[in-house]
Amino acid sequence: MLSLSKLADIPIRLHLAIPDDANLGQVTVKKEPTGEWFATFGVQMDREPPEPPENPEKCVGIDVGILNYAHDTGGTAVGALDLSDERERLEREQRKLSRKEQGSNNYEKQRRRVAECHADLRWKRRDFLHKLSNYYAREYDLVAVDPSSRAPIGRCVRVDASEVSPGSGAQERGNRTAAERELDAGMRTQYFGSAPVTS
Repeated sequence: MLSLSKLADIPIRLHLAIPDDANLGQVTVKKEPTGEWFATFGVQMDREPPEPPENPEKCVGIDVGILNYAHDTGGTAVGALDLSDERERLEREQRKLSRKEQGSNNYEKQRRRVAECHADLRWKRRDFLHKLSNYYAREYDLVAVDPSSRAPIGRCVRVDASEVSPGSGAQERGNRTAAERELDAGMRTQYFGSAPVTS
């Protein structure tokens, strides 16, 4: 139960349990385009970050690719996430939306369907990045990521959009976040969880 002063007591489903030694700093309530409500908690924890290893034994470098999502120095090529079916569904729902009268009830219903398609794509990309980042954070002591952007390459080389998986910046952030979470370090304010608010 989420108790908001001057508002109400709202039932919620916690995505992650808040640690017992955490001090609640802030709560942000947000409505998504799909109509769903989320409450995001920011907490502070008094924990000193552990010292990084002086001589890491297991090291790997990751370079974002074009036809494959990424390559690492261990010779592993990570294939791009196939979202062709989801993209086709999004395009189909967007065409239906363009034929609706703006401001009507049917337009609003169709707008939500389009928003759900966008959310489905977004969550599947995030799930893919989190799983990949967690793998590298758990298996290696040090992960090096190529800081150069591949955006200019994508503009100069003609490649099918379905073969270029987006989110190289998100992958870099995901690797960093997973490593910090795995080490339980990096920031004093280190726990941020989103909980969907139930009606």
